[in-house]
Amino acid sequence: MRNSIFIVFALFLLLGLQTIQVNAQCPNDNNFWLAVGEPPCQALDSLSVGGGTFVEVTVNRGNSYSFNTCGSPFDIELSGYEGANTTSVFYNNDNGPACTGTSASVDWVASFDGTLRIVVDQVSCTWSSQSAVLRYKNNGPANDECVNAIQGIGDTLYHFDNHCATGTDLSSCGFNDFTDIWYRYDAPCNGNNVVFSLCGPSTPFDPSLSIFTGTCGNFSQVACNDDACGVQSQIIFNVTGGTTYHIRIAGFNGDLGSGDFIIANAPVGLDAPDPIIGADSVCRNATDIVYSINPVPGAIGYAWTVPAGIVIVSGQGTTSIVVDFIGNPGTISVSATSACGNGPATTLSISFLQGLPVPDITQNVDTLTCTVTATNYQWFKDGVAIPGAVQQVYIYPNGGTFTVLITDDNGCQSESLPYYTGCPEPVQVWTANITPSSARINWTPVLGAFKYTTRIRIQGNTNWVVNNIAASVTSKLYLGLPNQTTLEWQMRTVCDFGSTDSSEWTPLQTFTTGCKMPILTWTNPIACSGAKLNWTHVPGRKGYEIQIREVGAANWNNLIVGPAHTEKAVFGLLGATTYEWQIRTLCDLTGTVTSPYTSPISFLTQGNNCRMANSGQQEKEALGLTIIPNPFSSTAKVKIAVINGQRAELNVYDLTGRRVQAYEVAETGEVVITRDQLEPGIYILELAGERVIREKLIIE
Repeated sequence: MRNSIFIVFALFLLLGLQTIQVNAQCPNDNNFWLAVGEPPCQALDSLSVGGGTFVEVTVNRGNSYSFNTCGSPFDIELSGYEGANTTSVFYNNDNGPACTGTSASVDWVASFDGTLRIVVDQVSCTWSSQSAVLRYKNNGPANDECVNAIQGIGDTLYHFDNHCATGTDLSSCGFNDFTDIWYRYDAPCNGNNVVFSLCGPSTPFDPSLSIFTGTCGNFSQVACNDDACGVQSQIIFNVTGGTTYHIRIAGFNGDLGSGDFIIANAPVGLDAPDPIIGADSVCRNATDIVYSINPVPGAIGYAWTVPAGIVIVSGQGTTSIVVDFIGNPGTISVSATSACGNGPATTLSISFLQGLPVPDITQNVDTLTCTVTATNYQWFKDGVAIPGAVQQVYIYPNGGTFTVLITDDNGCQSESLPYYTGCPEPVQVWTANITPSSARINWTPVLGAFKYTTRIRIQGNTNWVVNNIAASVTSKLYLGLPNQTTLEWQMRTVCDFGSTDSSEWTPLQTFTTGCKMPILTWTNPIACSGAKLNWTHVPGRKGYEIQIREVGAANWNNLIVGPAHTEKAVFGLLGATTYEWQIRTLCDLTGTVTSPYTSPISFLTQGNNCRMANSGQQEKEALGLTIIPNPFSSTAKVKIAVINGQRAELNVYDLTGRRVQAYEVAETGEVVITRDQLEPGIYILELAGERVIREKLIIE
């Protein structure tokens, strides 16, 4: 009981007043008030008034009052004020509830106890000597009858007054208590120890309190009390959900007065939440999407429901949830919860934006293409984003497992299934260093290779010789091959330990063993009586045989050169004379295994003071090449003695005759060559212009 009374006293403090701003008084109005006391109950009383008359009446909070000047001979405005307050609580000019036309009338429910000041005045503050009649009455409490019972809500304070109330003595605990007023309470669910209380600040008013079920005129009393707290009354009992209770407050033995009424510790019924805040159209597979509602009064929690295609990540039980879309969307609903359970639900239907289909990846050699056109692309390899791979097409340097994530204008994304390019073949394969009994096969490295497998056989045979090569090695030297024999070979990449993931075999490569002639030959420099003969090395050589003669001569002069040499200086030549020479490789010490001779090349020795003039024109031929440093490991500078900016191209060849680099010769006659990916070894540097000059280039 003590706790219930404490709740009642605390909630009394919540009561407040409202005022309505209307017209002010006229400047020529009277400056005194005519007090008429309390209006009579249910019957009109009247007072003769003129323009600018001020009337004071006594009112009781919660009672309904009527005021009118119906039949007035002039246009009247009627306004009311709480005591000396200058803000009006009601105002009417024409066409009020009691009469139409220019007379004024007001029906008003008092929001305070005490003095109401009524101003009766002409419109626009014009004076008239004519008089009018002000009629007034107390209609009694608005909830005087059971059918007009005020709906009570839990933990809300209600002020009442039973002046002018009428009724019948119905309560078992009262005596002659016919001056009654009514409230009703609809229990939303079962509730224990619900307090219906009139206990409050001390007042001389002695009310009785009774509670009924049933309907007006067909009641069943369930509880009655008089004087639970002084002369005030209070009832505490358990309510049943879904039941309407009528509460009767009456003056014991006809007592009149006012007080405050409250229903405390009552179960609270809940309203449906306000509309759900959040997107009603989302991308497929969207994540971390937020939906929320405003708090519902009286709620102690919230119940969210989502379809199977939506997962609540966090926030269940609160006003805000975070969800992921893992399947089809649907309708999200939420209801507030209290001791009465769940209230009515609010729903939001969600659909997918059109979005993008799941893309496929197609492959053409080393080019991957996304099959869906989108706004943005991002390619991934083995789950890691590839920097700069943001186009519909991606050319990969090495194979692996790829996906592509695409985005449309709405920010919706779609990702392909993983696509495995397969274990890739080497980009390039070739044969080098062919001798009568050996050859080296070569290939470009494959990133991600576990090992390589090679196979070789004599052309026409069915059996292969198979070798497994470590991933760090990119060539294989075969020895003991038969001379003058054509062989064929292939290789493939193996990308896993068990050799279950491997590339296709490369196309067949063929080569013929034998004693090979030098691939390149050239003459430089050339003097008046001598010249230097140059050639490229031949793998497996035991030496070289050179033949030289004056063009037109029948016989050759033979010169034997050791295997370490790639040049031979000849002297004793005639000036201004054309010579030709050729060379072959000696592949054994007896000279029986030899290559064919190279095609003869000719050169003209210099004359006329060792310079060749051209009908007085300026000289245009290159005079020579200088390589600094040579050998080199990173870069080297080539200086070319060029007269008048002769146009030329600088090429680098390996010993197989493949051009591996090319440079344009600047007018300055200087070119910086770089090693790039070239392996250590001997290369040929060729200056190709009006005349070809070659020099040996060594990379460490």
